Amino acid sequence: MGKTNDRSVVQRNQTLENAQRKTELDAVKHLMQTPLGRAMAWRILDVTGCNRPIKYKPNAMDLAHDVGVRELGDWLLEEIREACPEQELVMRSEYLQRVKRAQLAEQQANDESDNPG
Repeated sequence: MGKTNDRSVVQRNQTLENAQRKTELDAVKHLMQTPLGRAMAWRILDVTGCNRPIKYKPNAMDLAHDVGVRELGDWLLEEIREACPEQELVMRSEYLQRVKRAQLAEQQANDESDNPG
């Protein structure tokens, strides 16, 4: 009888963990459904340096800090890839479009300042 109770406790805990994980992944999916959500996710990935190599720092504490921040970005990227992998490509594409628009606007502003009137 003790083993049956232990098994049911384990199964109940697994069910709760599965439900919690589903809720976590659903939250990531919800974030990634909109352009603003994807832009925010990209911003976090960018701030954490997830898309760049870690720069060596002679101070071990500074390096450890940067590695820890990077791990947060890596975690978010893995969550995105597990919850909605197709949205990673959409997010990256939207980022590149924003960069191109900003470059074009900057070029147009420079052209206008070079040729006033």
